[in-house]
Amino acid sequence: MSFTKATLETAMNNLAKAGKIFSNESQFQFDLVWELREMGYDVELEVLSADCAPSEFSKLEKEERKKYYTDIIIRDDENYIAIELKYKTPDKGVMLYTTNIGNYYVFPQGAENISSYLYWKDVERLESLVHKKVPLNFDSNKKVYKGYAVLLTNDKKYWDVKCYDPCSLQENFFRLTEDKWRTKNFVGMLNWMDYRAK
Repeated sequence: MSFTKATLETAMNNLAKAGKIFSNESQFQFDLVWELREMGYDVELEVLSADCAPSEFSKLEKEERKKYYTDIIIRDDENYIAIELKYKTPDKGVMLYTTNIGNYYVFPQGAENISSYLYWKDVERLESLVHKKVPLNFDSNKKVYKGYAVLLTNDKKYWDVKCYDPCSLQENFFRLTEDKWRTKNFVGMLNWMDYRAK
């Protein structure tokens, strides 16, 4: 069964039609995996994808090791597809959603500039997995050939260019608005600037 961008969009639409409300990113991740499995796909959560030997990996600090796990891996025939997820909520205080299943509390996050930067870090990681042919779980026969980065939010600061501060270089470098996608070629690496006093 072939997995495409349209497949991912169908799974996301199915979650929306079911009225799913996520209180955190882990819940979004779990529900998306469940939906993809219901659609017949072979899916794994939090798969190790490190471009180093097991002996080197074991020497890394716990926090450093976390960076080497991919949110979702889908087996597509004999190929593997990686998906990195972000779930971000607006900085509007605690929001209560009532459904026929129960009440859901969604807590504020904000920090859209940092979250946008972290989204681009996910994109960079996916590109690295594909181009470097990084093995999954140290198995050289399992390599990612395609990746998707997904950011789910109801915070319009992520997509509405009017919400961005035109004087903020940090926001403008990493913003996710559609106008930036259509007018820019992304070449090279964007880095977070250090404006601290020296």
